[in-house]
Amino acid sequence: FFFDHRMPGAYERACASDQDAYAEEQREMSRRPPVGIVVGLLAVVAVASGITVHSLRRAPSTEVATYTSHRLAPAAAVSSTAAAVKRPSNVMPRSLAPAEGSSMHEAPRFDKLHAEVHTGLGPSENFQGPQIPSSEAAPSFVAQLFSAIQGVAAFASIPALVAAYYAARRTVLGSKIPAEWPQFASAAVVADRIDEETTVTEETRTISPHVFQEGNLALHATAAPSSADPWKDAPWKDMKWTVFRGVAYDLEPFMKAHPGGNWLLNLAIRRDCTCLFESYHLRPGVAKVQMEKLPKVEGFPVDAVPKTPYPGDSALYTKLQDRLNKELFKGGGQGLQRNGSMDAAMTTTLSFFAAGALYALYPGIATGVLFGTTGAWCGMVTQHPGNHGSLSEWPIVNDMLGLMADLVGGSGLCWQYHHNVSHHVHCNDHDMDEDVYSAYPVLRLDDRMEPKWYHKYQHLYMFPAFCGMHLVFFFGDFAALLNRRTEGAAMHGAGASQRSIVMLLKVAHLGLLLGLPWYLHGSLAVAIPGAIAYSMTWGLVLAILFAVSHNTNPQKETTNWARGEDWAAQQIITSADWGGNLACWMTGGLSLQVVHHLFPAISAAHYPKIREIVEEECNKAGVPYAYYNNLGDILRDFVIFMRDVGRAPFRSSTPANPTV
Repeated sequence: FFFDHRMPGAYERACASDQDAYAEEQREMSRRPPVGIVVGLLAVVAVASGITVHSLRRAPSTEVATYTSHRLAPAAAVSSTAAAVKRPSNVMPRSLAPAEGSSMHEAPRFDKLHAEVHTGLGPSENFQGPQIPSSEAAPSFVAQLFSAIQGVAAFASIPALVAAYYAARRTVLGSKIPAEWPQFASAAVVADRIDEETTVTEETRTISPHVFQEGNLALHATAAPSSADPWKDAPWKDMKWTVFRGVAYDLEPFMKAHPGGNWLLNLAIRRDCTCLFESYHLRPGVAKVQMEKLPKVEGFPVDAVPKTPYPGDSALYTKLQDRLNKELFKGGGQGLQRNGSMDAAMTTTLSFFAAGALYALYPGIATGVLFGTTGAWCGMVTQHPGNHGSLSEWPIVNDMLGLMADLVGGSGLCWQYHHNVSHHVHCNDHDMDEDVYSAYPVLRLDDRMEPKWYHKYQHLYMFPAFCGMHLVFFFGDFAALLNRRTEGAAMHGAGASQRSIVMLLKVAHLGLLLGLPWYLHGSLAVAIPGAIAYSMTWGLVLAILFAVSHNTNPQKETTNWARGEDWAAQQIITSADWGGNLACWMTGGLSLQVVHHLFPAISAAHYPKIREIVEEECNKAGVPYAYYNNLGDILRDFVIFMRDVGRAPFRSSTPANPTV
């Protein structure tokens, strides 16, 4: 449901089924250890441990239960109840025995407030007799240890079961790779098929994805790739190479020296970084000087690496950068454009933890909705710019606040590849943008996807479907970490330590959502309604605010601008802006999506002023620019679009402009 439902398009036609081509892949898969079986057994052990430990927990003894009843009885009834206890008169329960070194005549300690409430004695009355402080005897160390093990086993069983499913699927299906999984296709065979298939058009050849490595999706501006494979062939397979404007560089010497931190360099590893580089630097000429100082990789097969239209080749984008440097930032120092949004980020982060504390103390649907709303808000205003590097000029601040993605239920690491590489580079492309095709077949966001009978009703059921996005993100991240790739981008730069941090923070998220209420109230059932409310609210809020800015009628029209070589024009046409300063502050800049896609590394605090410049330049260049006054207006067009695209007939995926 989450991963293998991409529609047959140019990508799949280029990677058509050929059973002979899979022979080598089958042999390689058969040599792999049975990871699925091992992980599956671990999952079973985790679940069984939780059940076993739960069964070992003892119910309160008769002794404790009898003395517990004293709390709930009047003072006059205490003695009569105690008389019923079958116990030698000289034996005292261990829970009531005096501490070592104290006198037998020393009165036991008790809670004065409990004495007043449960016995009916006023503060001035003399209360006699022991007061049990809780409904159960104090658990021993062993019992506490068992409880801790049970909680860990319960939490671990969830990701373990998910991991087992995907690992088992990869293991079992290793010798039966379906034809519709193009990522396993052999490079040489696919290239031969492209050359031999006379019905494949030049347009299809042009946009065919890279066929060597799953996740390296991009547009080919030139011919099909060469036979060399820089991802698997020596000496390149162990290098941290990248390609910038047709030249391969070794990033290793620059990993710890990059002023913006190494996260952006990690995204650039083993792919063409030109689009990321030129869209993340407001003064790319200055950064290019440093880039060209890096060691070049001689003999590198540059033509094998997919590439997209370059932002620097767009006259419109160059004009926008010049105006921002002269009018807005006025040649300011490095990092100036990243400042201005910290107040919003701190407000949302503190709101999230405050709502979390309220939810833990009073778990329920109402507090779950509040917690989910602040979690979604934190995702928009804190983690989103943090993982774009646009919250602060200090990389460590961006990294730390970017981890809020994990605490609220997502994954900052997976999001960086899914969002920055797949979505921002290939905005609204139904073959390349993960945000478009990952919703299929539940939702049809493009008429180049095969329609299902129920899509004509998607404008009615899409809002309930949005409520499931939290679970899709939460469990989908486990699959991405196991496969080392999101649906749209291979995670070449993600190390084992980064993936481990994601796993730990996933457990922390479960602890906030389930573990803390469970610990405070003694029952997991208390947390379930609130957790469901959190999940549904989180998904609904984020899905709506993500979807409206890319799915209205104007953005889906096929034009030479949208499918041409002008990168900036494509970003503008496939996005929309709405609202003003307040909406921008509340959404972390997501309301001004056109501006955000053009300048993802600039703080959202500057977006309202940039929007005016963008609108002026679009009018001069004749590029369609969509702006709505408020959320209600764009939401109305979004619903209309979803209705229309759900009922639209299937359209060929061949682009209007063959140069893409």
